[in-house]
Amino acid sequence: MKNIKAIILMLLTSVICFTSFTVYAETNTLKAGILDDYSFDGNSINEYAEDSMNTILDTTASTNFIANEINFDDTTFNKGISDLQSGNIDFLCMVPMSDAFLAYVDYTSSPIATGFLGLYTTDYKQLYFEEFDTFNQIKIGLLKNSYIEKILSDFSAANNFTYIPVYYDTVDDMLNAVKNNSIDAIFTPTTNNPDGLKLIAKGGKLDYYCAVKKGNTNLLTKLNSAINQYKIQNPFYLSMEYTKLFKRPYSNSIGYTKEEQIAKKNHPKLRILAPDNNYPSSYYDKDTGEYNGIYEDIIKKVADNAGFEIEFISYDQSEMSMNGIVMGKADIILTVSGSKQGLTTATLPYTKVSYLPLVKKDTNIFEDSEIHVGILADDSWITDYLDDKYKQWSVEKYSSIDSLLTAVESNAVSAVLVSSTDLQTKTSLIAHPKLSILQDFDVEVPASIGVSNLTCNQHIVSLLNKTIQNVTLTNSELERKVYTLNHIYVPTVKDMLKTNKQWVFIILLVIIAIIVFIKWREYYYKKLLHTDTLTQIPNKQYFMKTAEKILDNNSDKSYLLTSLDARNFKLINERFGHIVGDQTLMNIAKNIKSKFHKNGLYARSQGDSFLILVEDTSQNRELLKSLVDLDISIHNTTNYKVPLKIGVCPIPRYNPALSLSLYIDRANIAKKYTSARNTNYICYFTDDMNKKLNMKNMIESEMVRALSKGEFVVYYQPKYELANDTIIGAEALVRWNHKEKGIISPGVFIPVFERNGFIVDLDFYVYEQVLKMQKHRLDMGKKVIPISMNVSRCHLSDTNFVDKLEAVVAKYKVPKQYIEMEITESIFSQEDSSAIALIYNLKEHGFTISMDDFGSGYSSLNLLRKVQIDTLKIDKVFIDSTEDVQRSQVIVEEIINMASKIHVKTICEGVETQSQRDFLKNAGCNMVQGYFYSKPLPYEDFSDLLNSSK
Repeated sequence: MKNIKAIILMLLTSVICFTSFTVYAETNTLKAGILDDYSFDGNSINEYAEDSMNTILDTTASTNFIANEINFDDTTFNKGISDLQSGNIDFLCMVPMSDAFLAYVDYTSSPIATGFLGLYTTDYKQLYFEEFDTFNQIKIGLLKNSYIEKILSDFSAANNFTYIPVYYDTVDDMLNAVKNNSIDAIFTPTTNNPDGLKLIAKGGKLDYYCAVKKGNTNLLTKLNSAINQYKIQNPFYLSMEYTKLFKRPYSNSIGYTKEEQIAKKNHPKLRILAPDNNYPSSYYDKDTGEYNGIYEDIIKKVADNAGFEIEFISYDQSEMSMNGIVMGKADIILTVSGSKQGLTTATLPYTKVSYLPLVKKDTNIFEDSEIHVGILADDSWITDYLDDKYKQWSVEKYSSIDSLLTAVESNAVSAVLVSSTDLQTKTSLIAHPKLSILQDFDVEVPASIGVSNLTCNQHIVSLLNKTIQNVTLTNSELERKVYTLNHIYVPTVKDMLKTNKQWVFIILLVIIAIIVFIKWREYYYKKLLHTDTLTQIPNKQYFMKTAEKILDNNSDKSYLLTSLDARNFKLINERFGHIVGDQTLMNIAKNIKSKFHKNGLYARSQGDSFLILVEDTSQNRELLKSLVDLDISIHNTTNYKVPLKIGVCPIPRYNPALSLSLYIDRANIAKKYTSARNTNYICYFTDDMNKKLNMKNMIESEMVRALSKGEFVVYYQPKYELANDTIIGAEALVRWNHKEKGIISPGVFIPVFERNGFIVDLDFYVYEQVLKMQKHRLDMGKKVIPISMNVSRCHLSDTNFVDKLEAVVAKYKVPKQYIEMEITESIFSQEDSSAIALIYNLKEHGFTISMDDFGSGYSSLNLLRKVQIDTLKIDKVFIDSTEDVQRSQVIVEEIINMASKIHVKTICEGVETQSQRDFLKNAGCNMVQGYFYSKPLPYEDFSDLLNSSK
């Protein structure tokens, strides 16, 4: 079933495809059926019909009947007539003109496709083409109630033979019967020779029509209009469509006589003489071990259609080909243009080859002139045709295309003949500007097969001629085939020099100038790409690329990688301006260059950072140490010295797997250990630093996996009300239970997560776990207390944080009275506005807010005025020494007193002793948490504690 949309109702005419299809003409829906009684493998009536129909549709698109949809379904004679009468279909296509139909249908005035009727038998039957006297009383297969039986009866009477009809229900049954020798032959309408059968008689041409129900003149008129319109545009449309699909005229279906069949049986293999080096016409492909070429392709198809095996025999010259015939080594010459008296007979031409006359410019030569003509030795096969057609010409052969064209340029011959194929693939007139193609005439040489009279009889010639009629290649088709070749002649340097000598010197100068310019530009941009524009020393890109090469090529040596920058360089820019800052950087670069330009690699990395790579020698260590003594002063100022931070990473043996960036990181880590000093200081990376770095790398490489595997565990530290020592809340804390290292303290991984942003994922993981736990206890009817959860500074930049938090709360339906969000005081240091906005947003959504570590960092009393805090958590630093320092006690008491007056609750963390607890209770603190009451507990222990509390 095929659907074709948006086509003209005329397409319906294409119903030729005898497939049931639907066409929408305005509001009408038309259905058509394809008669396929005689469709079988090798007899593609449906394909033929569809192709013809589509062609009619394409050329009748201007009609006003539009088909919105066409559906193709096969039908049979009986079913098709029945469906037509009942209205299941509107018309039939591919209907032969037959008396069996006339009572039921009206035919279109013109056919829409054509074919022929044939009598077929198997190859092994001793029945031959049109030997009717041997046909008497043969059994011929027919379909039951077939409309072609009357045609067979008339055909047998006209040719004086009798037959015995044998009837079958389906065409497949009929085909199986003839192949199984149950019958002698079948009589069938066909578009092509059925597979495995041979034609022994042609029953005549058979045209196919469209047919409507008797009396349906309206639809018949529409169909006739479409077909006639197509017929006017294409008078030979029947034969054109048949030839387009089957690549031969319908009248050329091959039938072989008894003599031809016997000749083929006695001579099943043809030995063919073929040139082996005349690309693309005929050549031997060393890669495949086969003969190929345009002529070979045609001969292979002719031999295959005729049923011959073939064997190619190589030759170089035409004389050698005749020797092969004379000596009986070959049966066929691949290309000849005429017969050789007594030796060969030329078949019908299988193509024509166009030869173009080339002459010197401004030379006039006519076809009937007595001239001396040159041809290629490979084209010797055309001499028979030239001798016959142009007797006034004398012909000379040349071994190569160059020698041939040189001959006409030097007046050795008047003209040369070059095939259009060779002119495309072997030479170019660009290389021969003195020559031109003569426009007055050209020579079209018929290419035939030369059949040996010594080894083959005339029946083989006759058999080949019949086959050639179905495999001919026109000259235009030959040229199109050449144009599709991969090999097209490209003029060589020699050709170009020969024709453009006066330009060679200028071109060479231009090329040299271009090369010089490209090299200069390449050098300039490479230097620009690898140089820091401010300091004019190498940049980081150059350093990374060159350092990796040095280390890779000297893996047996030890190196020192140094990272250096100016301490508090930002203050220099702010105090003295960017111009002074740039002068300072240039001064640092100048000093580095002066010390390491001979034996080190150096670069400006970024900002005020510089990199240095030197071999690890005592001399170079002294050079690095001398950096400590550099006196970098602000320009025109002697009172402001610029201290330098210098970190060095030793590389005992370079390990490419660790990457150069890792060694730079190590140098930067060593540099950080100098941060407490206000003078030049150099620090070498140590194993202890390496352990910390490895821990950081381990944390970052495994944090995602650990979160997905549930290695992060929530612990709960209870909060106690001092008034009655009862649990009134808890703080959610997180621990990392590593699969190999065990419990990792949050003091190790939390700072890393806060720097790389992973703390955001971890926070929401904790929120999920806490709310899930509270939801479970609520559902179980157990005691539930408020749990405080930390809010990292990383959430300040997320304007959707509160919405995401609300989504988690809504997911578990936990009342907000059991949720407290704990914000560390330190986040107010540089982001007061964002932090204040976040607190206001949380409060508006009904969350309780606690400020952690109050009094330890950047907070001020003014902060309490700006934001509404529910609870202040006093940092443990104030109570660690309350037993000994009166001042700390006073501060704590004042914080508690102040909070009480503004109606803010207080809680103190880190309570570990009875005296601390008593002091806080007496001071009026509301709540405490710490080891005095309970350490942080896993959920199971916390749940048991909560269940047992009052």
